[in-house]
Amino acid sequence: MNLLKIFCLLLVVQLAACAAPPKQDPLEAIREVGPELPGATISADGMQISYPDNSLFAEGSVLPLPGGMAILDPLIDFLMAKPELTIAGTVRSAGHKEDYDRLLAARRLEILTAIFTNR
Repeated sequence: MNLLKIFCLLLVVQLAACAAPPKQDPLEAIREVGPELPGATISADGMQISYPDNSLFAEGSVLPLPGGMAILDPLIDFLMAKPELTIAGTVRSAGHKEDYDRLLAARRLEILTAIFTNR
């Protein structure tokens, strides 16, 4: 009888150890990582992570600022650690002629896509 109890107890313990950890709320995860993202701002609703003007790129430049990867690395690490998150990104440029802003944003998007893809 004792052997049966021990077997049942071990079975329950093993099944409990195999249980998936509880999923973290995505908004909670974003709020927690916010202070670890240099240069980033988190919207009040927690749905957007944004980088203010000239924090990643110099004025009118396609290439990231020197040290720009130090700003992006924590964001990339966070996103890689949370594959269950669905994300979308927008790259904008303002302050120049409309055509140039559109071209600059498109080129910056290409650079950022390559950075995120190759990581």
